Amino acid sequence: MEPTDCPLCGEAAARVILRADFNLTGAAGTAYAVVECLACHLRYLNPFPSNLGEILYRFDKVLVPELNAGQLALLLRARYLIDAISYSKVQGKPFKIAEIVRKIEELLEA
Repeated sequence: MEPTDCPLCGEAAARVILRADFNLTGAAGTAYAVVECLACHLRYLNPFPSNLGEILYRFDKVLVPELNAGQLALLLRARYLIDAISYSKVQGKPFKIAEIVRKIEELLEA
């Protein structure tokens, strides 16, 4: 899989936040990174799995926790026509695990 440009603004320049080798799509030894676009500051998985749409369609609910106004959820809705549920936090602090767990429990009860 080839690295991808920013899915929001199309910029190619990005800085690596986190790098990992893991099996997300069934392709053994695939290297992924979480990168931040230098133009719009969106953080995203790079490369996006080529079958991301197929992965997302398997789930009834897709929760997208974001430390911004929900840009990735908007992108996923537009590109893959799924009802991505945005869970935004714009306080300059990371999510606590308990916050995300509560949101997941809330969605499962609905």
